Amino acid sequence: MRRVFGAAIAALLTLGALGPASAQQQSDVTLRVASAGGPFTEAVRRNVADRFTRKTGIKVQFIDGNNPDHLAKIIASKGRTPPYDVAITDKATQDSAIANGLLLKLDPELVPHLSELVDGVRHKEGYGPQFLLVDRGIVYNAEKFKEAGIPEPTSWLDLWNPKLAGKISIPDIAQANGPGFLIQINRVVGGNETDLEKGIRKIAELKVHSYYSSTVQVEALLPTGELWAANMPNGRAWALIDKGLPLKFVVPKEGSVGNPTTIDVVGGTKYPREAQLFVDAALSPLAQLGLSYDVPYGPTNKLLEPILAADPDHSRKFPWTQDQLAKIHAPDWASYVARQNETLDLWNRLIRR
Repeated sequence: MRRVFGAAIAALLTLGALGPASAQQQSDVTLRVASAGGPFTEAVRRNVADRFTRKTGIKVQFIDGNNPDHLAKIIASKGRTPPYDVAITDKATQDSAIANGLLLKLDPELVPHLSELVDGVRHKEGYGPQFLLVDRGIVYNAEKFKEAGIPEPTSWLDLWNPKLAGKISIPDIAQANGPGFLIQINRVVGGNETDLEKGIRKIAELKVHSYYSSTVQVEALLPTGELWAANMPNGRAWALIDKGLPLKFVVPKEGSVGNPTTIDVVGGTKYPREAQLFVDAALSPLAQLGLSYDVPYGPTNKLLEPILAADPDHSRKFPWTQDQLAKIHAPDWASYVARQNETLDLWNRLIRR
């Protein structure tokens, strides 16, 4: 039954993506969209951009990179034409961009799907909403753990098991997942966002294989057995598990730190109307459902709740219920950003030494 349901959804997505050729509009506009690259960008291209272009004639160019790099480029262009029209980043990056006056507030008339979003994901001041919901945990090689006599992880502190020395990878502080991992470990050892020294010192004790700058690096090493465990977002972990690899994903008992994917219109864009239409397309239930299958991260359009409830084998891969969202810690990103330079300095002295 679930396979039939999944096939029906796939057919629905295909039909939704194919409109009559005569309905396609013509446009000379090309929107530049900042994105994370890899499978994520390809999923957004398939489920949002391609359909958007067929409907409006507006072309979409993705520019891939890490969120800190995207932010730096937007800051550097302040007062001039920005390098992007739309930025798909995360909550921490969004907060920094807003503090620097780099983003536009959305017009609900141009983004009507805003009214369909679940509680708590719309920005209180009218900037871009949370686009996809992300949970971060531990992905691990169950076979290697069993062979080495290592219990399956239930706590973040299980990463410090001596048997995992040289076999784990965690995000570098400059990588999109890095700040969330640091804040999570800092919370586990009794700290908070106003003072991250405890967390940095605890991470410095880890005997890691590597500090990754892109999840692509982890995705290449986990299948070989060179890595046994890593901190990763749920979507990237499940993409590997669904390939049949002997991997499992767990959100430890202490919970996880939320840094959801956001979607914004960049200030100074020549195409604010077209950019907002793209944001609306990304929030549509059809696009969000397709993304939840391709990535998979949690959709934020509440119209999908009955569909997700009917397919638990799929919806278990990401947070989407109010109970699940309540267990994700929402950090004080403003406090983190205010102390970011101090944090980077201490990280560099203790970890990148």
